[in-house]
Amino acid sequence: MPTSSSSAPVSPVTPDPSAPCDCHCSCCCPPNTKKSGEPIRYDNGQIEFSQTDLHSEGFGLDWGHTRYYCNRLNVDTDFGNGFDWMVEQWAYAALLPGGIVAIVFSPDVTYWFELVGGSYQPLCGAKQTLTDSDGLFTLTFPNGEVWQFYDFTSSLPGKLYQAISPGGIVTSVSYGSNGLPWQIQRTAAGVTETYGYSYGLSGASFNRVITVVLSRTSDVAQVNYEYHDGTDEFGSLGDLKTVATWINGCALSQNLGR
Repeated sequence: MPTSSSSAPVSPVTPDPSAPCDCHCSCCCPPNTKKSGEPIRYDNGQIEFSQTDLHSEGFGLDWGHTRYYCNRLNVDTDFGNGFDWMVEQWAYAALLPGGIVAIVFSPDVTYWFELVGGSYQPLCGAKQTLTDSDGLFTLTFPNGEVWQFYDFTSSLPGKLYQAISPGGIVTSVSYGSNGLPWQIQRTAAGVTETYGYSYGLSGASFNRVITVVLSRTSDVAQVNYEYHDGTDEFGSLGDLKTVATWINGCALSQNLGR
């Protein structure tokens, strides 16, 4: 059974329900969703805005740091990257009234399960399965991809434990004392890939990610974040302010977070 030393609350925070997909990416999920040109989802008013700050392929499972702005959360929430910004690779399990468990990847990709007779039954026609054993929720996709989360008896309830590709390559997550990801790592064919996270220690960036570094043999890419301090009209305290991406030491892009 996995153990951890950090504490974190059971998260009841979820976006609106969406039609389930066979995968967890927002490139095709949810299916048949009607959107305006802005783009806004007609069915619930969700702003469809995302940004991939870092991305890597291989290891049997694409990875990265992909942010989604969610204006339809049931509670305004700072997941560690500014208020109402969800990170797909920081997927989590949420416990809802009635024993419903939601596995949340992004505003458009959430899987819902109801505990019936001691086993979890998928809702809304989802094809995924969910089990709870040895302190872990295990979400299995039709293609054999597996995502595991600490269950709600853990000191990191609902947090992502690891993801396993259909071929068996493990992407593992380590957490810092703040209960947020410190390192995400995977190894295949003698190559180790690491996403390393640094967090602010005070001020507007306190407990918010300020740097993500992607490395293999050496640092490959880096993204830096700044946050509003609440002293101007352009953002409240803790809102994402700027995002700057660096590739091999060269500035690639910088944009406003809000």
